[in-house]
Amino acid sequence: MINIGVIHATAAAIPPLNDAARKCGKDVTILNFLNENLLYRANQVGGADEFGFRSFTRLFFDAVDAGVDGIIVACSVYTPFVDRMKAYAGIPVIGIDNPMLTSAVEQGRKIGIVATTAASGPSAKAQMEKIADLSGKKVEFEIGINTDAMLALKTGDVERHNALIAETGKALISKGCDSIVLAQITMACAADGLHELGVPVFTSPMEGIKKITALIEERNN
Repeated sequence: MINIGVIHATAAAIPPLNDAARKCGKDVTILNFLNENLLYRANQVGGADEFGFRSFTRLFFDAVDAGVDGIIVACSVYTPFVDRMKAYAGIPVIGIDNPMLTSAVEQGRKIGIVATTAASGPSAKAQMEKIADLSGKKVEFEIGINTDAMLALKTGDVERHNALIAETGKALISKGCDSIVLAQITMACAADGLHELGVPVFTSPMEGIKKITALIEERNN
């Protein structure tokens, strides 16, 4: 049995990650730690400020104290803090989007980033720029943010959420993007509607589960 703690900033991110855990083929239990004010404040101030970071660390150490085997930070706004927190955890810690973003940079040359919150698009872009710099690869980016899609998801209108994301993705492809990154875990349900646009579409839940379980198994062997 592998116990994974997941740090969430929105309840909408819980179902796709739970679903990925069920489908991963391993005996995995997910413990979800949620504070929706993390995302609300980030959207108000344009990113993760010191107040948000303090709230994030409290939730992070709740997960550590629960005795989990590894931690996934599921909010893309807070994944930049992962490296900062690893030293205090003593267990594997990953940002949910890092495996996805690495794959996108490896395969794409002009990447379209679709986000449904104001802070998530720039955050994903900054992380991919860092990955590209480390690999010595030149990559261009275009960002499309559609906050109406998040509002639709929160009201349970998944069909409208997915349609708005597909619309934003199509606009990015028209600008020459050769691949699409769905910047948040909550957006994974829209992937099928984007595949018909004829470019690779990168999502985070399953890749994140695979990565953290591999790190836990490596640590335990």
